[in-house]
Amino acid sequence: LRANLIPSVYVPSEDTRRRKEILRQRIFLVRMGTRVKNRLHALIERYRISMPSLSDPFGKTGLSYLKTLRLPPPGDLLLRQDIELLEALTLLIKEAEREVIRVFSGDERYEIARSLPGLGPILSGVVVTEIDRIERFPTPRKLLSYAGLIPTTYASGGRIYHGHLIKMSNKWLRWAMIEASWTAQRCSPYCQTYFRRYLPKGHNTAICVLARRLLEILWVCLTKKRYYEERLMRFFYSPLPSQDYSLRGSCQV
Repeated sequence: LRANLIPSVYVPSEDTRRRKEILRQRIFLVRMGTRVKNRLHALIERYRISMPSLSDPFGKTGLSYLKTLRLPPPGDLLLRQDIELLEALTLLIKEAEREVIRVFSGDERYEIARSLPGLGPILSGVVVTEIDRIERFPTPRKLLSYAGLIPTTYASGGRIYHGHLIKMSNKWLRWAMIEASWTAQRCSPYCQTYFRRYLPKGHNTAICVLARRLLEILWVCLTKKRYYEERLMRFFYSPLPSQDYSLRGSCQV
């Protein structure tokens, strides 16, 4: 410590820690809701019930249909309890989402993150909170390493091998960027083209590459305090992705 050989640890502010608690509570409630839906699916299949064709089987129409079912015991009790639990969780999730929007209201970083494709009100909050101060990361590469979106590297005998993504990382930030990328490749022409470019290597590889690119763009947006602007892609036939952090092409901001 006297020789300044021990690296310092970043401690987020109290306000940032409070935001993290709210966001993680909402994520916990959503995961609980998913478990209840899976239980309902299993219960329906166990009694060989044919559900009507609906876009959301657990929406208002779907739940109304489930409430009209009459199952032999103990199926009727399990069905009623699971439906009541799902409705209670839905109300709690909506309450948590309103609180998330309230605490991030007026935050410029939050609005900049929301301008990127795939980053909605919840994922934007997760990303901004986990990054906190963008000044902590002098280059996009540092942020990618922090998010765990770079592969492990092993060098021996003059050869370099790349493996799976590094494990020592911020799991919340990586999860949020991966989730945002799945949505972005459906709603953004640039992201869709970028995703398809690496699709021959596999869906998981392509989505990780897109998540890495989106995080690079976000670093530029937060550093320069500028909003994302969609433009046409210019490097269709380049064998390697552009490493120009000025973000020429459709990712200009």
